Amino acid sequence: MKVLRNLSFRVAFVVAMSLLLGTGAAGAEELTAEQIIKKVDEVAYSKSSKAAARQIITTAGGDVRELKFEGYTMDGTDKGLSEYLAPAKVKGVKILTLNKGDDIWTYFPRTGRVRKIASSARKQKVMGSDFSYEDFAPGDFEIDYKARLAGWEKEAGHECYKLELIPTPEGPAYSKLVSWVRTSDFIPLRLDYYDGEGELLKRLTLSEIKVIQGHPTAMKMTMTNLQEGGNTVIITDSVEYDMPLEESLFSDRTLKQ
Repeated sequence: MKVLRNLSFRVAFVVAMSLLLGTGAAGAEELTAEQIIKKVDEVAYSKSSKAAARQIITTAGGDVRELKFEGYTMDGTDKGLSEYLAPAKVKGVKILTLNKGDDIWTYFPRTGRVRKIASSARKQKVMGSDFSYEDFAPGDFEIDYKARLAGWEKEAGHECYKLELIPTPEGPAYSKLVSWVRTSDFIPLRLDYYDGEGELLKRLTLSEIKVIQGHPTAMKMTMTNLQEGGNTVIITDSVEYDMPLEESLFSDRTLKQ
């Protein structure tokens, strides 16, 4: 989800986007790359969110499976929690992200263990999907990347800024990302992820964008693995924003509850 880190998911699987207070396409050429990614972060902020979603995984061989989960966020990208609800094999599995994704914990009810994800394990796939723990960890573009404006292009019929994003030392373990950000509202519509060797690894597209409680929200996210084949689609069935949530919900000590 960035999107998923920006997303990713908020990968705790929701892209929580608030109304933009800024410039549209008419002023596109006046903005620097740094100003653009700052706007993206502003659009992605919400006080809190709760979503019900489905994760549809299609392997390179054509096998399909569907997982259902709930996702919560708090204080923008600072805290995130996902809990799987179905099928029975994964029910109760939880993923917790804190400190803008710098810290990630998992809980598996079958073992009853809470495990912190080491830096070396952040590239691992989550539940066999095309999203890694790295993608699920939310963060801020402004902190995690050094941006360069590579021009303007159309994506899915929309005028977009094309940004090249190089991770900072605090950023994710990709060599770079290329993002297409809609000039009208600073919504990322596509992100291309490049591996450590500089080869295109996978592509995230965001679509079916709706405004919910004043927050533009991508109801569908598709991560396509361009090297291995297969894809993972996250469909948000319902989402609510800016409701009160207990701080204790986002604690590694309460993951077993």
